[in-house]
Amino acid sequence: MLRSIVRLLGRTLTALGGILLLAALLILLLALEAPGAPSILFVWFILFIFSGTPTLALGRLFQWLVHDDWPSKEILRKWRDTFADMF
Repeated sequence: MLRSIVRLLGRTLTALGGILLLAALLILLLALEAPGAPSILFVWFILFIFSGTPTLALGRLFQWLVHDDWPSKEILRKWRDTFADMF
């Protein structure tokens, strides 16, 4: 039971950290493209980077602690075959 909770918490934190890092990248792209962009975008970018990186790392640590090998080799093989069939 505890292993399942830690695995779920690790996957959730990893996903949340990834979303925050993608949001930081989006904010950076918006800040670079907009002429005269307010400096507050840079502050949001720094905030998302500082919140996303530890969240992602903590999620991966929890997954490592319970030996969660998601995605497994079988899942990766299925994804690779699916993408190969599409192209």
